[in-house]
Formats: sequence, structure tokens, C-alpha cells
Amino acid sequence: RLLQYHPDYAFVAFPPGYNNYPIGLASVGNRIWAAVSYFDCDPDSGLYVADSVFILDTNGVRHGAFTIPDRPNVNALAEGDGVVWALYNNRNSIGTIDPAAGVVRHQFALHGRFGSPQGIVWALDRLWITGLFPDSIYGIRTDLSIDSGFAVVDWSIEFPWDCADGSGLLAWDGTHFYVLDGPCLERVDLTGASVEHHIFPFADSWPQGRQACHIAWDGTTMWAFHRDSPRPYALSRIRLP
Repeated sequence: RLLQYHPDYAFVAFPPGYNNYPIGLASVGNRIWAAVSYFDCDPDSGLYVADSVFILDTNGVRHGAFTIPDRPNVNALAEGDGVVWALYNNRNSIGTIDPAAGVVRHQFALHGRFGSPQGIVWALDRLWITGLFPDSIYGIRTDLSIDSGFAVVDWSIEFPWDCADGSGLLAWDGTHFYVLDGPCLERVDLTGASVEHHIFPFADSWPQGRQACHIAWDGTTMWAFHRDSPRPYALSRIRLP
């Protein structure tokens, strides 16, 4: 099935900065966590880079924010097992974020099969992550991974199609995965078969300059965190037909 999504924008005031870009999105309870990396200028030290998480409600109202310590280059967020997981690409690892203490906890390393993964999502009591090639995802036992210090994979799903763009961003609606690859959003069952094929609203259907970067499912609604010209980024609801 070829379906067209229709955006219904929820617009969030993020801090101004230079070369801002979205780096992660997760539904956490009744809040949306949107992670942003942005360059800014300090009068004393000059140019600096910050990775920050903004905590929003579903109307786009900000309820809090915190900076991720040591700029670990977050590339994706996922909520599961009572914590928020973050993928750290420059450390080739996954860890949990503790916003109250402002620290990263419970890290474990990723090994060669993952390459430079782009997406993580919590489903079926596991943390799922894209692989070296975007036509597979892997289920990681986080309890065993934290104990050993390395990712312990006990489930893998291979897709029967070729993911051309390799973005491999993930969401889970309770029964199926969503895999975003370029403009294509596939709804995938546990065998890897695509049961729905969607065209995600890129420049052809959104105002020019918009491009989806991260996705999350909050139980009823799909969210997209995307570049948004002339603003650096925006958070949008996506209404399913």
C-alpha cells in the first residue's frame, strides 16, 4: 500500500544557534524528549557545541531541558524499561541518561556488526538497533549487555527489501516496527515483511526545506523531528490516513 502522510505541525521554540540539527526523539510517558545539537558562541571561550534534550508536551510546550554531559554525540533516543536510552556514535556505545543528575549511566559498547547505527527503539523487552547495513535490526538484551559491557544480541530481523538511503530510523507501535529510510516508511512485522509502505512527507508535500530526521510513536500519534527551513528544526505530528 502506498500511503501519503499529512503533517499537522506542533511548533516548538528551541534556542537559537548556528548549524542546529536534531539528534534524537523519544516518547517518554506523556512527554516528548527532543535532542538537539547546536553550535553557539560564548563571549569568553568562543564557539562551543552542546547536546541538549528538551522535554515537551504534545502541544509543543517546553517543560524542562538539560545538557547531555561531555557531548557524547547522541544520535538517537529511546524510552524503555523505565529509563531513557541514548546511542552515542563517537563512543560507539549505548547508555542511559539521568537528567536529574546530569550524567550518563549504564553504558555498554557496540561491536563491528553495527557500524554507525542511526536508530534505536524499545520493543519486546529489548532495545532494537539498526545494523551495519540498514536491511537488518538487532534486539539487544540490555541486562546482559550492562553486565558484560558489550552488546548481547539474541534476536535479529532481516528485511526482504533494499533500504537505499540507509537512515534506518526506528519506531514501534506495539505490534510492528516502523523503519524510515529516506522518504520511505515501512511498517514491518516480526518476520521482516513490510505490511504497509508509506511515503513520508518530504519536500514534495511539505514546504520546501523540510526533511524528517527522527521518528517516535507515543501510543496514538507518530511524531517527526525534522529540519525546517528557515527555522533550524521543528517537531510535527503526522496524521495517519
